[in-house]
Amino acid sequence: MIEIPLQAFLELNRQASVGRLFHGLVHNLNGPLQNFGMDMDMIRYSLDKDDESTGAFFDDLRLRLARMEEEFEKINRIIQNTAGRSSLDEESAYLGLGDFLEQEIEFLNANLYFKHHVRSELSFDGALPRLDKLKPGTASGISGFLQVVVEEMERQDMVLLRVEARGDGPGAEVRLFMESGPSSENFLKAFEKVRQGSGRVRIGSGEMEIANAFLCLASAGIEAAVQASSDHTRLTLRLPRE
Repeated sequence: MIEIPLQAFLELNRQASVGRLFHGLVHNLNGPLQNFGMDMDMIRYSLDKDDESTGAFFDDLRLRLARMEEEFEKINRIIQNTAGRSSLDEESAYLGLGDFLEQEIEFLNANLYFKHHVRSELSFDGALPRLDKLKPGTASGISGFLQVVVEEMERQDMVLLRVEARGDGPGAEVRLFMESGPSSENFLKAFEKVRQGSGRVRIGSGEMEIANAFLCLASAGIEAAVQASSDHTRLTLRLPRE
């Protein structure tokens, strides 16, 4: 059993309501985005077809159109990834673990601090399993955990996230290195409460999101370990096979 303060419970419900509204917003963005994409395709087609579309003006127009197309693809990928959040494990079932982690890191660019201040490095070793070979809930557990990691990095002004993954017989191991500063007391305290807790666990309002992320990992059978120092934190996730 988990006990949380009333204010934290109300905040949890508020976030759930916002999440439902956001899901509707994402769904309704798809139509305008597709129309926008088709309009850009038609402009590109007209410019390439017209032999008279030459000169500095049209060169500048093509350059601006190319930038728009690049940004459109980024937005479209974020929208599609966001739309799949409600059924993440089903959507990602046939992805390899490495592909999934790359997709999640790209999705994290929706966080402006991560996008502009954090450098990410990914390193994969060995034969990484597909997500459908791991325990149910692995994808959503890791996804939610990465969100909490990035929020912690923003609070602590960390600027480097290294992600390492390797496969082995029983499953896989993922290591996350949050570098250039220490983790907060709340982050480490919430992890210890969930790791050591048996039966009833009391969660404070400042620990709720962090504890929830660790609990989601535990529900997918993922063992988590934390090693913290003054300049970095290493998070190790052991992913068992189904």
